[in-house]
Amino acid sequence: MDTSRCLPLKKLLLPGMVVLALAGVLVFSGPGRVCAAPGDLWETLNTKAFSYFQKGLYDDAIRTAEEAVKVAVETFGPDTDKVALSFSNLSLFHRLRGDLSKAEYHLKMAIRIRKNALGPDHPSVSDFMMSLADLYLLEKKNTQAEKTLLEVLASRERSLGKAHPDVARSRDRLAAMYEALGRFEEAVPLRETSLKHWGELKGAEHPDMAEHLAQLARDYEKLGRTDDAREAYEKSIAIWESSAGFDNPDLVKPLNSLAGLARSQKKAEEAVQLYRKALLLQEKALGPDHPDLAAQMTKLSDACIETFNYAEAERYYQRAIEIWRKSKGKGQTQMAEAMTNLAELYVLLQRHSEAMPLHEEALAIRERLLGERDTSVADSLNNLARLYQYQGNNAK
Repeated sequence: MDTSRCLPLKKLLLPGMVVLALAGVLVFSGPGRVCAAPGDLWETLNTKAFSYFQKGLYDDAIRTAEEAVKVAVETFGPDTDKVALSFSNLSLFHRLRGDLSKAEYHLKMAIRIRKNALGPDHPSVSDFMMSLADLYLLEKKNTQAEKTLLEVLASRERSLGKAHPDVARSRDRLAAMYEALGRFEEAVPLRETSLKHWGELKGAEHPDMAEHLAQLARDYEKLGRTDDAREAYEKSIAIWESSAGFDNPDLVKPLNSLAGLARSQKKAEEAVQLYRKALLLQEKALGPDHPDLAAQMTKLSDACIETFNYAEAERYYQRAIEIWRKSKGKGQTQMAEAMTNLAELYVLLQRHSEAMPLHEEALAIRERLLGERDTSVADSLNNLARLYQYQGNNAK
């Protein structure tokens, strides 16, 4: 027997693995050595590579994955799908390690082999192509990423038919890329088609439709199509309420989005009502002292100022600051922003003595966390200078 491919037993087995003497599975070839039957060594190497990577032993993981490629070529042949899988695993390790050029090279090898083995429109080829598009985006190769995603969409339409969920997912992925690049004019038609597609697949009132509508609404808002955005947000909220109840915390995000849109449309009273509703849902879900609750309170306070409800704005700014003080370092920059806003409210109300310590503390927080050259530090200094002027202290 050729034992050149055999590994020492202690190197082949993973920690905790039990050796079972099953016929045809393990073949002993000398003291302390074991040789896997065809295919088993390849699987063992893959498992071992992932185990190394999970332990942070990246060089060992990559070296073992490279060995798995060689074993796959020798065992199964150079143009088989197991070789493609081996290259894909090696690509993943390089990608997670941060070596994107090597990740791209090995993934392209996997795609070439899988295309030759299974055909260019095979669904598993599209899966590898989607990973390649993600790599291109990480490498800032946006043109190649777009071309790849368009190719995947066309391939899935040919092989699966336009009514298949994977076609809708491909369309959503392409839209997400356009959104990340700020190309909302190209994202919107894709999202609109996808919304119709998902509605046909799942039903117009399915809970998943709420998020599809919310994303389309955000795109409409980016394009200044505020009426379309409002309609989509309202439909999204209605689906959440009908499918999961009025107390569903998932309502918080679309409520906040609609409130933000209302503010942009100078509908501050509506925004206040929406922020209040979102706050109640969050408080019920998270408890009274969660940092996320503080962030929600500042949104409500900002809207209250626009409705001249200064007492409520003050109350929620104070509560938010109190929560952040208790949160052991979480949300400190947000707390500084809330302090600044509350201080400016006090300036508006001619309560300068209460504004001063808030501006001073906000400045100290920003200098400590962001550095003296940060623009927010300059803003704090300007706020303090203006307050000193109001008090007649021009020297400071």
